[in-house]
Amino acid sequence: NQELCLGNDLCMFLTLFLGILDIQSGHFIYSNAGHLPPYLLSGDGKCRVLELPRGKPLGLLHSAEYGVVEMALKKSDRIMLYTDGVTEAMNTDEQFFGDERLKAWLSKQSQGMSAKIMVEQLLAEVRHFTSGAPQSDDIALLGIRMSDNTKGGLDGAA
Repeated sequence: NQELCLGNDLCMFLTLFLGILDIQSGHFIYSNAGHLPPYLLSGDGKCRVLELPRGKPLGLLHSAEYGVVEMALKKSDRIMLYTDGVTEAMNTDEQFFGDERLKAWLSKQSQGMSAKIMVEQLLAEVRHFTSGAPQSDDIALLGIRMSDNTKGGLDGAA
């Protein structure tokens, strides 16, 4: 952050979600710098926004401080990270895909679905919603699913 603040007279910034996951134990520690909150889809079928620690976007405030959150992911838990190009994707009627539509779509997803399939299907859903409208922003998705196998592990897709 401090490096990005140097000589940044135009106040350019970037958002960041940074996490470290121990794929054997499921221990997940993460921090956030103004990024949209990822969704946690638990193995029991519940969908919720991850609690975010405070943190301003990078490059804006030299003295910014960033908190961390720690949690344990269980087998079959999934995390979906996304950029605002997903929620701000517009259709030809100038309606946004939006947070509510994203959460509703994620809430309906099968617990056993791989991260790769979940990312592919969400991207297809956004493209279907916007069909005929030009893409106005970048769209990036990252899906992570803790493996069901006894050794632990990860299934991810971007």
